[in-house]
Amino acid sequence: MSKFARATHALWAAPLTLCIALPVSAQAPDDGATLEEIVVTARKREENLQDVPIAVTAISADTLQREGIKDIEGVIDRDPSLSFDRGIAPYDTRIVIRGLSPT
Repeated sequence: MSKFARATHALWAAPLTLCIALPVSAQAPDDGATLEEIVVTARKREENLQDVPIAVTAISADTLQREGIKDIEGVIDRDPSLSFDRGIAPYDTRIVIRGLSPT
């Protein structure tokens, strides 16, 4: 794999990892307990979600379970800023983040 291909994969993997890692603590429990703080590390430092000037979609574990989301495609379907495109070849899949199109 070329350096460019590795860099491209890393560029796409970082935001997706953030989208997948945040869902667990995104919503408050139904019993009236306090909200958990969501810490974002997208800019190489820990920041509170409310202080970060980027859009973040957070999905709770309950939502994932209730809606039967079992893979990354299900998460991408819930987020309007992401799209999942399958090409003709078996390994020709593209995850596109709004504003960061490869074309």
